[in-house]
Amino acid sequence: MHLRALGIRRRGLRGRDVTDRMTNSHASASMPPEHPTDDRPFERLVNNCRDLVVWVRDGVVIWASSACEQFGWSPTELVGLRAIELVHRDDRYLSQAAKESRDIESEAIRLRFRFTTGSGGYRWVEAHTSPHTNEHGEVDGTVSVIRDVSAQVATEAELRQSEREFKLLAENAADVVIRFDEQHVRRWVSASVRDLLGWDPESFLALPLNSLIHPDDQPNEHFGGELPSDLIDTAPEFRIKHGDGRWVWVSRKSRTLIDGSHIEALRCINDEVMARQLAESAIADLSYRAHHDALTGLMNRDAAIEYLAHALAAQPRHGEVGVLLIDVDRFKEVNDGVSHSVGDDILARVAGILRSALSERDSVGRLGGDEFVVILESVEGSAELVECARRLVESISAATFFAQAQPVSVTASIGVVAAELDQHAHSVLSDADAALREAKQTGGNRWVLADESIRSAAAHRLGLNRRIRSGLDGGQFHAWYQPIVDLADRKILGYEALARWITPDGVVAASEFIAAAEDSGMITELGNLVIAESIARIPFLPAHQTMCINASASQLGNAAFGPYVLEQLRATDATPAQLVIEITEHSLLELDDQAQAGLTALTDLGVGIYIDDFGTGYSSLATLLDYPVTGLKLDRDFAQRLAKDPTGPTSHLVSGLLDLTERLSLRGIAEGIETAQQEQLLRSLGWHCGQGWLFGAAEPPSMKPPVPAMRRHVEIDLSDRSSSASHSVD
Repeated sequence: MHLRALGIRRRGLRGRDVTDRMTNSHASASMPPEHPTDDRPFERLVNNCRDLVVWVRDGVVIWASSACEQFGWSPTELVGLRAIELVHRDDRYLSQAAKESRDIESEAIRLRFRFTTGSGGYRWVEAHTSPHTNEHGEVDGTVSVIRDVSAQVATEAELRQSEREFKLLAENAADVVIRFDEQHVRRWVSASVRDLLGWDPESFLALPLNSLIHPDDQPNEHFGGELPSDLIDTAPEFRIKHGDGRWVWVSRKSRTLIDGSHIEALRCINDEVMARQLAESAIADLSYRAHHDALTGLMNRDAAIEYLAHALAAQPRHGEVGVLLIDVDRFKEVNDGVSHSVGDDILARVAGILRSALSERDSVGRLGGDEFVVILESVEGSAELVECARRLVESISAATFFAQAQPVSVTASIGVVAAELDQHAHSVLSDADAALREAKQTGGNRWVLADESIRSAAAHRLGLNRRIRSGLDGGQFHAWYQPIVDLADRKILGYEALARWITPDGVVAASEFIAAAEDSGMITELGNLVIAESIARIPFLPAHQTMCINASASQLGNAAFGPYVLEQLRATDATPAQLVIEITEHSLLELDDQAQAGLTALTDLGVGIYIDDFGTGYSSLATLLDYPVTGLKLDRDFAQRLAKDPTGPTSHLVSGLLDLTERLSLRGIAEGIETAQQEQLLRSLGWHCGQGWLFGAAEPPSMKPPVPAMRRHVEIDLSDRSSSASHSVD
């Protein structure tokens, strides 16, 4: 058997004759008496050595140093013992193998074996044995230096056990385990690399480490060698190349072993990272959506107001802030009349025009619907704001828009305001809205700069809105009724319900508050009040009389309008045929499919539909065929003109409208009759029904029971209260 396989290490050391020194010791039991005693200093040196020194001749110990006491022997006890008896029985083959394989004349031998102690136990030792020669140069024995290595052997055993356990765990772990040696070079990888990363262990170890790690996950400095701190320590998570070429996300954990080597455990977390990235992307998308308009990509209302607030807060340091509030003129006509998709295209195009016409320091957002806001910072007075508004108005009106492949003219109105130092965002927007209102009311396609008169008018509207709100909450609004009569005998044929505001200071006509209620969105609540009270009057009317109520296209377009009317009819046991809904020509043009369906559902029950203010609007005569109309109300302007032109074109037109009404089997009612002359002229032309102050102003009901209390909107299940209503201002 080869010496290395037996744990024997050979060295080419030649023994040195130390006999003279060894025999010069004092006369002790451990030394032969014939030895000289002139080498005592050397003997003392040997006896003070931590390692045990023994001299063996013919297999018998003839001398031992005092270090033998650490093994439970005294020198005297060791002398005379056969050396082989001091070797553990299972390790004696090492000594025999050494004798058979070495050149005893020239070689030293190092052996590790278990040394028998004086108590019968054993200790692991490492013995370095060299041949001993006498004064004649003849080998006459051996000298061994024996060191106790029990602690080292135990440590090595623990290390080997740890290695076995490590490999057992690594081979069966769900992670890929890589072992680096003391020089930080990969020496071993667990077999799980095949299943998890698609590599054979040998191929994985052969590839350069930097070729396995994604370039974006590596440090910027040059990669020298395979030092884990240069590569794997760059991040707790990184991408590593799979055997099929794709990149796989892994997480890492590292540990340094007892022998100085280093291991890295890689766990595949591709699914986890993908899920986290999707979640992060979703959060980022939600954050973007929370601050941007989905259609145009501009800041949404909340983000724009927040941005304006920050700009106003910085105004003392960065200069004046200006705001342009932009509204597309007649957008509802295109959006509802053509299609919502065309409306969206127009809004997106307007947004692009605004972005292109503004500088990078200016910000633009969409507040909702067709309303945009431009925020300009560090402006130098209102002249710069006005110039910007002029440029935007011209850019929009000069652009080409299309609706169903046909060119469409699109213009915009702009309210301009230069913010004051102490103004907050909502106050600035309120001033801009007041200026925008003025621009639209004066024809549109223009800009208006907010001034004190505009601010004063806006403040008046806000005050009026607060009073209307308080009046609604306090039950101050009610329906009053103006009679509709037969012009032949002035018998009452029915009533038109008109809203009235009963204040402590007196009764306020609808013309004073209807417009404000519509603008503020409170018209729906007010309209429902009129509907509820009016329908509640129907059971107290004679069977031949009708009750007319006004409704706008926005009310009819509300999905809750029809069900609400039906609910009131059922609740009061009113006859549907005695109810008439009046719609203006302008509102008629705004009806969408849903509104038409709602009207049809009501007319199927017998509810009548009148076109109000007929003859002055924009509808065509075909409108009378497209909708379930049952009557026409001639606009009041005709009664006034007829008195001035009793035989001219006005008379012919009024007569022709009556003929049209009768040929279509519609009921015709002439409105605004204030004088007996107007009554006589209309009656002479053949009109049978009339309404106006001549026959009585709107009054509260005289029938019993009294007018029911106003119904709060919270008591009514309505899905949408954003629509407005139009009411007669008589």
